[in-house]
Amino acid sequence: MRNKSNNLAYNTVTGHYFSYNFTDKVAYYDASAHAWNNDGSETPDPHYWHHNRYFNPADHTFYTFGGYGFHIYKNDIHTYDPQTGKWEYVIQKGDTIPPRYLAGLGVAGDQTLLLFGGYGSEKGDQELSPHNYYDLYSYNIESAEAKKIWELNANQHNFVVANSLVVDTLNKCFYALCFPHQRFNSTLQLYRFSTEEPVYELLAETIPYPFSDIFSYADLYLSEDNEQLIAATSYTNERKQEATLSIYSLAFPPLNKADLIQNPDQATNRWIYIFIPLFLVVLAGILVVCKRRYRKQPVNDQPDGGKQPDVIPEETVSDPIIGIKPLHEGIQKQSILLFGGFQVIDRESNKITGDFTPTLKQLFLLILLYTLKDGKGISSVKLREILWFDKSSESAKNNRGVSLSKLRGIFEKIGPISIGCVNSYWTVEFGEDIYCDYYEALILMKRIVHEATHKDINRLVSIASAGELLPNLETELVDSFKSDFSNKLIDLLLSLIDQSSRYNLTPSMMINIADAIFAHDSLNEDALKIKCTLLVEMGKNGLAQKAYTAFTKEYQSLFGVDFKYSFEQVIS
Repeated sequence: MRNKSNNLAYNTVTGHYFSYNFTDKVAYYDASAHAWNNDGSETPDPHYWHHNRYFNPADHTFYTFGGYGFHIYKNDIHTYDPQTGKWEYVIQKGDTIPPRYLAGLGVAGDQTLLLFGGYGSEKGDQELSPHNYYDLYSYNIESAEAKKIWELNANQHNFVVANSLVVDTLNKCFYALCFPHQRFNSTLQLYRFSTEEPVYELLAETIPYPFSDIFSYADLYLSEDNEQLIAATSYTNERKQEATLSIYSLAFPPLNKADLIQNPDQATNRWIYIFIPLFLVVLAGILVVCKRRYRKQPVNDQPDGGKQPDVIPEETVSDPIIGIKPLHEGIQKQSILLFGGFQVIDRESNKITGDFTPTLKQLFLLILLYTLKDGKGISSVKLREILWFDKSSESAKNNRGVSLSKLRGIFEKIGPISIGCVNSYWTVEFGEDIYCDYYEALILMKRIVHEATHKDINRLVSIASAGELLPNLETELVDSFKSDFSNKLIDLLLSLIDQSSRYNLTPSMMINIADAIFAHDSLNEDALKIKCTLLVEMGKNGLAQKAYTAFTKEYQSLFGVDFKYSFEQVIS
């Protein structure tokens, strides 16, 4: 049976794997026979993404808790009995566990489970102030009674939890892999929490984890035989139809960083054994760097006698959001377009710009523009001043929460895009499959400053020629971004033409550059002179005259006076 949401479990008693989708159909896989007992191909959309599960070997009963689907967070508890082949809904008793997903579940005894953390809302509705949970509950599977044990201060943390907890009842603690889910390039950090009070410590180094909500999964296991913790992560690239599975191991019980610090008295007698190898490594590194630099010395063969700048390889050019960002060949599905007007294309190549209300569009673009400016993002205070200046602090916070929930719902149609908040500053992050023309243009401009290649110049010109940045969005704050970008772009493009012989630019390339300048400054006199002069040199006098006439008409319309230079003066 095929399913979409990692719904595969293992029966430790029979040795069979089983796949489920919360219907009466459960498919079993016999590892010895290499066969499923059900060859169905049904793939319904899941109602319970990232739910937690537990298989009870005592009675073979399978338990599930929570999950997310169709814009609703769940706190449902289900059981599956393989003997009857039926699913049952369990009525929870005791303390009510709020609806959530991305929580961790662990076994604390024959009848006791622990549930920790997650993301959800009190009523379950995605649009009603969803937030992270940092609470710990115990659940008795016999009495169906839940009890809240403790809760961390939510204002001091930002993480959700991998699917399983490893509980150490002897030492009254449990281990969890935690990560910030607002980022695509996230990292998993191993925590050790007390089961009795809200205290914890961080363990080991972080694990890289590409998180894209329903396309990612992380889990934690204990291998008692090997005395190891096993962390498993998976990420599915739906566009490429491929998945990446990563497995990490760590000796159990793990040590914290304090446990690894050596006593100074013991270290004193061993300093020489550390210093000498380190010195040799550093020396070798210096020699390698010097050798590489010597090989990269450019040959001074430029026509103007100038020195060609050192080549900066494509993979070393970074941006403020996700470090290394691959460059795309052109517009495709999963696109955010800002030049010539705001457009959004989903993973099915459908234009879904209409899903953005004016507030949602402005919220998203403000976060995007400020993130790409310096990587810091935009503060909650500034968002309130711009979008909800007439609201109270609490009302503005609620409006922001509802708007962000709606944005995340739209992002599910597009691909791996996430909005997160660190120290009250909001940022946006794109997965590798997301194309943003403004993002692309900024990276190309950085690259061209260091080394101007024909490929990068043509790509930048192609993107910029689509039109002005966000022409239909007129606000004082956004206007500053638009004017700043246009000034930098035009200065860069004019500098390329000034050094056309150095970069071997053809007349056609320079005319295209002039047209790109016109897209951002329709009355740029430098671009007019460049285009008309080149067209005349190419024998295209009619096209040159036509370009001049169009320019002068717009000039007269805008300023109410005739353009001060004649055609002959422009091309002279």
